[in-house]
Amino acid sequence: MEIAKHFFAWYVANYTRYNVIFGSLETVVILVVWVFYIALILLFCAELMASFMRRDLILLHKAFFTPGKKWLAMDERLFHKFGRMYPKNAYVFQEGDAGKEMYYILSGRIQLEKTLGATKKVMTDMGPGNYFGEIAALIEAKRTASAKASEDTELAVIDGDTFRNLLRESDDASLFMLKELSRRIKKSNEALEDTTHSWLRLILMMYFLKNDPFPEQRDPVAELTSLTGKDNSEIADVLEELNHSGVLQYQKGRITGFDKEKAWQMVFK
Repeated sequence: MEIAKHFFAWYVANYTRYNVIFGSLETVVILVVWVFYIALILLFCAELMASFMRRDLILLHKAFFTPGKKWLAMDERLFHKFGRMYPKNAYVFQEGDAGKEMYYILSGRIQLEKTLGATKKVMTDMGPGNYFGEIAALIEAKRTASAKASEDTELAVIDGDTFRNLLRESDDASLFMLKELSRRIKKSNEALEDTTHSWLRLILMMYFLKNDPFPEQRDPVAELTSLTGKDNSEIADVLEELNHSGVLQYQKGRITGFDKEKAWQMVFK
């Protein structure tokens, strides 16, 4: 403002002739021009301050949506602001832990593990550009899986407030996260359907192993529907699948043959 004041005074004194055009209104015109320039300066500085206060959100937005030629430099800025290093086999968090952060992978790889009884199953393996832990950042829920570094890994740790502000201010980020969550839910549903189908197929094979030879007068679909609580169409589909694999000979709603050896091979496959 000081620089603008002195520059404007020098310019008006040496290079303007408003009195020739406006006469006695020269002072009013100069005042209007000065107010105009002051407004420009204020708006410019306000934009600078807003961008400075939103610098973290702008950096995260670029990381998600513009990973082009400047990716390496962007990763360095992300690591400087949010970065944390995890050595190989170190856990980022454990299943059941409380947490309010999400994590963005800058380098290395992360495995998400789920504890099933006494064993741990790797649910997915992720590399640079992927993120995880967003559910806890959104609703502050306990971790539903463990995150483990399968090699030396650099992560950007983003707190819940920053993540929510990003979603609030950026339509692109909100849509991106919504699509990603929908994709993960779809993948989980497909895995659940596959598990349910495998469980149903196992129940059917154990049932026939127990009741072999199966009397012709009995209706397998009705009995298995009552036993499993599934629809007739689901039972019929699995019976047709076992028929095509050679485990059963299933014709016109009746069991005409059952291969125990193939059944045991499928059970322990």
